[in-house]
Amino acid sequence: MFQEQKFNANGVEINFIQASTSGQPLVLLHGTASEWQSFSPLIPVFAENFKVFALDLRGHGGSSWVSEKYRLFDYAEDIKCFLEKHIGQPCILYGHSLGAQIAIAVASLAPTYVKALVLGDIPFYYHNMTMKDTIWYEPFTELHHVINSYHSAKEIDDYMAEQYPKMDEQRRKNRAVTLSHVDPNVVLTILEDRHIKGYDTDALLRQIACQVLLIQGNPKLGAALNDEDMKYMAERIQNCNIVHMQDIGHGLPSGESLLGVNKFIESV
Repeated sequence: MFQEQKFNANGVEINFIQASTSGQPLVLLHGTASEWQSFSPLIPVFAENFKVFALDLRGHGGSSWVSEKYRLFDYAEDIKCFLEKHIGQPCILYGHSLGAQIAIAVASLAPTYVKALVLGDIPFYYHNMTMKDTIWYEPFTELHHVINSYHSAKEIDDYMAEQYPKMDEQRRKNRAVTLSHVDPNVVLTILEDRHIKGYDTDALLRQIACQVLLIQGNPKLGAALNDEDMKYMAERIQNCNIVHMQDIGHGLPSGESLLGVNKFIESV
């Protein structure tokens, strides 16, 4: 088990783990309503060759809740501070979903500290639509209701047991613990599209100077990055590589797709 540590990012306490002590730094950023443990299947793989850091974003896990400050650039300021004051050298930044959106903002704020970006199944619908227009609106509305109404892991687990009786019990209990650590305002900010304030998708993509790997899941299996949005991104990113996850939706890479990710990060 990894030892959790705390980092003060200009008053915001960021919870993180370091999985290894040698190699170039690789920083992992999880998705919405998750925590650093979501990367557990990948951390041992990456730790063989990289100094791996996995963080809890503000409002998640063991990190601070920060009232209404959940814009993408608010998260990015925390990560920028972490890179500058704790890492102190260029790193590979791997973000999944919300973490990928944040990683793009970090590359804008601290380009000298970002050697490469890995963007895992990033939701990028907001260059041409609002959250209400997406298939994610109803699930996120329910998510907000759950974490806003039930505050302990037991309460959330009881609700999920009733709503999703076929869900694996251990997976359900783990998910309930994770959700009990999420600030409801994280999800509300996304539902109301306030997280993208100041986030100019076109300009941000065009100014990325480092190499980028886009990981796209299978849209038929629930991937967040559809073909249209992937094309939009690839046309604007100067050094863009793509890995497809044929058998995975909005999850982490495994098998052949993980080999593709490893090949990319070992080449930069």
